[in-house]
Amino acid sequence: MTRPLLVSLLLLLLLPAVSEAKRPPRFVARLRDGSLVEGELLANWHKEDAIPSLDGRPLLDPANPMLWLRDRQLNPAGEPQAFVELFSGDRLPGLALEHRGQAPDSPEQAFPHWLVRVSTPLRAPQSQAEPVVRVLARFVRRLVWQRRSSDRYRPGTAFLLDGSSVAFRSARFDGEQVLLLLATGTRRLLLADLAELHLPVRDFWQDYVDELAVSCPAPDARLMQVETDDGLVTTSSLDRLKVFAWGGAEHWRNWAHGVQPAWSLDVIYVPAASVVVRRIFAPPDVPLSRVPPLDAGQAAGAAVSAWPPRVNRNVQGGALYSGGREFGWGFGVHAFSQLQFPLTPLAAAVRTELGLDRTVGDGGCIQARIRAGGPASPPLYESPVLVGSKTVQAAGRIGLSVKPESPGQLVLEIDPAHEKRPPGADPFHIRDCADWLEPVLELHPDRLQEAIRRSLPRQVPAWEGWNVFLGSNPTWPSLLREFPGRPASFLRGVSTGREPLALSRRLTLAPRDRWLLLSVGQDRAQQGRPRVQVLLDGELVFEQEIPFSDKWRSEIGPLVVPVQDYLSPGPRQVEAEIRQIPGEQEAPVCWQGLVLVERLPMIHPLFEDDGAFVGRLPEPAAVAPPPADAPAAPLAATAAPATAAPPAPLPPATLVTDDRQAGPRAVKLAAGPLYAHRLSQPAVVRERPAWGEFRFLRFAFRKRGGGRICLELNHRQTQDRPARYDAGQGQPCFPQARRVHDGALPDQWTTVSRDLFADFGPLDLEGITLSAPDGDAVLFDQIYLGRTADDFRFLPPRSGADPAAEETARTVLAAVRESVAPSTAVIDFGEGRIGAGTIVSAEGDILTAGHLVIAPNRTVKVALADGRTVEAQTRGVCRDVDVGAVKITAPGPFPAVEIESFSRWNTEDLYVAATRSAKPDGGATATLATVRRAVGLQVWTDAEPPEGLAGGGLLNRKGKLVGVHAQRSNFGGAVYSQLANAWSFVGRLRNGEVWGRWLRGSAPATGATLMTSSEGLQIRAVVAGSPAAAAGLQPGDAVVRVDGKPVQTLEDAAQAVAEKDPGATVGVEYHRNGSGGTANVGLSPRVP
Repeated sequence: MTRPLLVSLLLLLLLPAVSEAKRPPRFVARLRDGSLVEGELLANWHKEDAIPSLDGRPLLDPANPMLWLRDRQLNPAGEPQAFVELFSGDRLPGLALEHRGQAPDSPEQAFPHWLVRVSTPLRAPQSQAEPVVRVLARFVRRLVWQRRSSDRYRPGTAFLLDGSSVAFRSARFDGEQVLLLLATGTRRLLLADLAELHLPVRDFWQDYVDELAVSCPAPDARLMQVETDDGLVTTSSLDRLKVFAWGGAEHWRNWAHGVQPAWSLDVIYVPAASVVVRRIFAPPDVPLSRVPPLDAGQAAGAAVSAWPPRVNRNVQGGALYSGGREFGWGFGVHAFSQLQFPLTPLAAAVRTELGLDRTVGDGGCIQARIRAGGPASPPLYESPVLVGSKTVQAAGRIGLSVKPESPGQLVLEIDPAHEKRPPGADPFHIRDCADWLEPVLELHPDRLQEAIRRSLPRQVPAWEGWNVFLGSNPTWPSLLREFPGRPASFLRGVSTGREPLALSRRLTLAPRDRWLLLSVGQDRAQQGRPRVQVLLDGELVFEQEIPFSDKWRSEIGPLVVPVQDYLSPGPRQVEAEIRQIPGEQEAPVCWQGLVLVERLPMIHPLFEDDGAFVGRLPEPAAVAPPPADAPAAPLAATAAPATAAPPAPLPPATLVTDDRQAGPRAVKLAAGPLYAHRLSQPAVVRERPAWGEFRFLRFAFRKRGGGRICLELNHRQTQDRPARYDAGQGQPCFPQARRVHDGALPDQWTTVSRDLFADFGPLDLEGITLSAPDGDAVLFDQIYLGRTADDFRFLPPRSGADPAAEETARTVLAAVRESVAPSTAVIDFGEGRIGAGTIVSAEGDILTAGHLVIAPNRTVKVALADGRTVEAQTRGVCRDVDVGAVKITAPGPFPAVEIESFSRWNTEDLYVAATRSAKPDGGATATLATVRRAVGLQVWTDAEPPEGLAGGGLLNRKGKLVGVHAQRSNFGGAVYSQLANAWSFVGRLRNGEVWGRWLRGSAPATGATLMTSSEGLQIRAVVAGSPAAAAGLQPGDAVVRVDGKPVQTLEDAAQAVAEKDPGATVGVEYHRNGSGGTANVGLSPRVP
């Protein structure tokens, strides 16, 4: 008879002696002060803001919260047949279906995860959806599809259904397959062939810090572990708890608690009636039962008992009970036993109680020891010899001193104490069944919080690969997202108070990277919401308020940043910076995605520029007769030949470039045949489209000569419920077609937008069929699906030559050139600095670039359009818009243009860039300018001012001044300062005031080029002979402070000198080769 079986028989004989006839109260809880609370009535855990109680005694009183709560009438389940085991001992019963990474059609990013079909009733209350939970792959320790007889964890081992096993070093997953890296070579396996997959050992303490960063980063947060009678073990924070109640809400059987552990992307709904035990603890007080003991193969010198240890159970699988008391967690072991746990430099102390389990009655004899370092290290604690289960020994708080370079192990040892057994004790150790009772490993709170702070940015998948700068005191609240028809989930928001949040990296833009999508949102509708800015190579290219969703009950689409204007024929590297700018009130912001894409996922082309259309003749019965007013067919067409002739070939569909709505091509179809285009993959239409699904349709057509047109959407149920649109006069082209334009078709491009779901219900589209039953040929273009009607605003703009528009542009340019040319001027500021300007008053006030003016009351020379050169005085500077004033001292009047203050810019309107050449024989130049971007106080145009002179004017079609040339863009073209509300500051300029903070790219120069890195700012290059070179700065220096202000991003460095003028000196603190230094750097004027 084996020893474990003998022990079992003996303990079974003893059980009647420890059983009581009287049933104790159903619930029992232990509070932090050590007191036990028993009762039958569990109340108030179905309300968000209520404090749960047991027979009226509060359980979550902040002054004395519970440590655990047990339902005595339920028993914890053993391991299910199929489950997923997590690093901390959490367990999700269910079947792992497939491994997924980033969804290709979603702008929201997610870490790699498993789809697990759970085998327990964990769905949302009253939901009929199949309970599928997304489990983060990095937290998974063991995947079990068909449980083996042994529950021992063997890291790096795949167990197959045929009984064989494969040792591996690492695994790479692809849907329903896994590629194993072996000691020699690789092996690919189907998940369907696996019984279990034990993944390699991970660093438990790093995973624990990551778990806290995901679920409870606040220092005062608490974790709750829930264990159910059907095998679920899950740990989450109390601030990620969603309570539900239905029916008689006052009864705990009608409650469900929605929890989201760090390893889950979805809320898991746990029926209260299935919960065996709840354990609550603060993050620095780690129940040792959550730390997986090192396997005997991993622990040097480990001794293994014939009776395996049990977690949160005694060795028989029952509750931990010793000294007449119940305990909430711990280990059941049989002597001799050594449990070894990995230590961490964060560890401060260990505390525990211990005793013989009640199943041994008065028998058994043990002595306990606690060691730190390894199994041979001297004991930090040694208990007296314990006999019988009536006594529990408290080890107290045992301080730990852990070396960061070699933390070692914590060893809990139970010795049968053969040589120390007192008289009358069991001579053998058959009943030496001991319990480690509520052991806790204490961590240093400050060190733990610092580790969490460093881990937090890594838990946001959108920030992967970016350098993150969060300010001095960010907060990370949990926000519940509940979209109709989607799994609920808690999102982690971030708020940085009054400081900006910054993301930076050196980004490589490939020719296919046409759009940058920012999935970012908040849950509050308020004035002055937070904003997000995008800067490329220091230029502000995008700024917008962060959108909101009321309590995250509706979806927020991504912010769309077009980047195609910043591309080059090959890959291009840019310094990218994204900033979260605080609003008027503090509001947490959720970052869910930050991706570069070639095509926008919210629109899907059914036809755009390319596609194969196959023609066929319509069935006679399927086509409605032509309209009554249609011209009669010629008689020759009605005469039937004596013998049937072979059918004439159908005219093909052709792609044309000379007549199109947008893009390079449209498709031209002859009247009569039906032209079908089959989609490469089905397109899904739904009422509430998920990413990769759609709801709306938009298409453009043009048809000369009248008649009708038809567009049919081919789908899987076309025969039962056809989805057709037509336009024109008379009868519909096909039965059940919805008319989208009634009346004669105009001889111009016509755009149609429709709500497909409202018109036809859910569809699985497989293709489209286009036709013109009568009249002349028809053109179709830009046939798109969209998730929302608003998404069609991202379609390419109309293209093609428009003779009338070209003539209008020539007329506007000529008129503006004639009116503005006399008001253009060239200004010589001295020291080789020359700029342009525009006269804005008859008295001789000139507006030019502020960084050229620098300071008031300096004498300059102005070359006028009439050939004169006159003296002038510099006046004021508004750094905020980089605009300055110069006043001609000679008597006037002077020809002047009017300033128009406005802030609305139209990329399709006409603007004129006007300036004057500095060459002796040069004159005024004026060119049409297209506005590419208008963000903040800057306007980027495609204008290329001659000789690169700053200070020239930008005028609207009325000839009024709307902008001043501030700088050349790094991406070509010129950047102009907007003159919005100009008259609010022109008077101050005339008075010689200098105020504000320099506009980006206009501040004085140092000659050092900076770049971002994971450590902050680094000098990439230093211009020879520049102030930075003279001060001794070198490429590779890490810049930490400028003018006493800490800097981590390019924007930080710009803001540090934003109020400085040329001639000032700033201190630059830097690190070089492990040592620090300070350089005093002069600021030079920016040229041009």
